[in-house]
Amino acid sequence: MKTILVIGAGQLGSRHLQALKLVKHDLKISVVDPFQASLDVAKERFEGFNAEGGEHTIEYFLSVDELKDTEFDVVISASSCDTRYNALTKLLGKANVKNFLLEKVLFNKKDDYSSFQKILKDKNINAYVNCSMRTMPFYRDIRNIFLNTDLQYIVSGSNYRLMSNIIHYVDHMVYLSGCTEFEVDCSLLDKKYITSKREGFWEFNGTLLVKFANGSSGMFTSYNGGDSPAVIYINNEKCKIVSRESEGKIWMQKSDDAWKWEEIDFRIPYQSEMTSKIVTDLLKTGKCELVEYDESMNTHIQLYQPVLEHFNKYNDNIDYYPFT
Repeated sequence: MKTILVIGAGQLGSRHLQALKLVKHDLKISVVDPFQASLDVAKERFEGFNAEGGEHTIEYFLSVDELKDTEFDVVISASSCDTRYNALTKLLGKANVKNFLLEKVLFNKKDDYSSFQKILKDKNINAYVNCSMRTMPFYRDIRNIFLNTDLQYIVSGSNYRLMSNIIHYVDHMVYLSGCTEFEVDCSLLDKKYITSKREGFWEFNGTLLVKFANGSSGMFTSYNGGDSPAVIYINNEKCKIVSRESEGKIWMQKSDDAWKWEEIDFRIPYQSEMTSKIVTDLLKTGKCELVEYDESMNTHIQLYQPVLEHFNKYNDNIDYYPFT
């Protein structure tokens, strides 16, 4: 029987938990969250999720100190970035872990990234980050069109949680372009932050520009007002793509098809669908389609450090990333 630990049983953690019900391996699942109400909701969602998988057992705990197992095949960390580092290092002080599935934003302090990287290396632990666009069939399969080309990636919409979602888009750019080095221009971001939906975190509207070493560029705009849905444009000299996820539609035109527009039905998979496949792959091979920790660490720091510096120009001086 494989052992799985879910740390954080909130909105996202409970969806990861539901996904485990789909896994065909027999699982012994442990769930940790400091709030009993979150555990109760997660338990209700797990038990109410109609899915066929292996024979699973599950226990719920308020602290990692209460855990009965000291060996885990997969640990899913769905806690917030301000508590993740301490929670994971505490866990690794008492348990052995083979594979981590980590949510973004990874950590809220720059030094935690390299510190955790060293821990993973010393303990020979595989770790992947849940930037999932690169695993979705359409977004995954267009890589052959854009790899090693000078691509343009644009996202615009109203109040779409720019700081929270931009890591997904920039990770997708890294995947498509094959280039991992970039610079960020925050000069067009708003000077004043806005309060995030999650208490203790903040957001920015405005425009953030990204310039990759291979010439690719990104422009990400979140409008302060209106109700414009986020639309994604991905272009190079051979292909143009318009993705309107809110409508479940993608339009694509290619030079080798006389630039005729093709309409494609598109659906973002539920987190439960994606997690079940990721966990199954990790249990079988120790690998999955998500971005590895080292690459994602590089992307996180290159992206959020300039935004932090922008934040500190106009607001209280802080030494952590206040984004989730």
